Amino acid sequence: MSDAANLMRLRLRPAEEYTYPLPDCLGALVMVAAVNTAMLSPVLNGQYGMIAFVLCVYLVKWPVFTGVMTRLMGALGGRRQSLWGYTLLTEVLYLPTLLGLYVPSLALLLQVWVAWAFAVGVMGYARLCGVRLWQVLLGYIASFCALVVTAMAMMLLFAAAGIINLTQLERNMQQHWQQQMTAPQQQK
Repeated sequence: MSDAANLMRLRLRPAEEYTYPLPDCLGALVMVAAVNTAMLSPVLNGQYGMIAFVLCVYLVKWPVFTGVMTRLMGALGGRRQSLWGYTLLTEVLYLPTLLGLYVPSLALLLQVWVAWAFAVGVMGYARLCGVRLWQVLLGYIASFCALVVTAMAMMLLFAAAGIINLTQLERNMQQHWQQQMTAPQQQK
């Protein structure tokens, strides 16, 4: 907890010092995945297969993102270092967003929190790895692309196993988008 508080105040330590015991890492990873899955609950609409899929995507996000950032930042910064602990810590910074489900009036404050947490993560990678901010943003884009490929492969596996129904998913997404598009027109 103190590492997260220090990170939000931009008090960074060397990347090697962000090491945590495996049970702590797994616990934090499951918490982050559960919170992010809960944040998508209005879209998932009680589809247990999709909930399991989203949870699994968030569980693999950390290793995919860390792997890409470690390799890319190492290549750009000239020295390769372990970013596993730091990356997990930046993910933990987003846990307070769960409050948005229970206290919607905090939405603006939580958006500011998320923006600052993202900025802190980017600035931290730049300082830890000795690279420029645009290079870190390039790493985020590359990590996002790798995560999309991973998520698509996982979706195909889930569909092939019969855990999710892609036709039903498409239908639900169309209904959700129609509701989103008609809501502003109804308010006028």
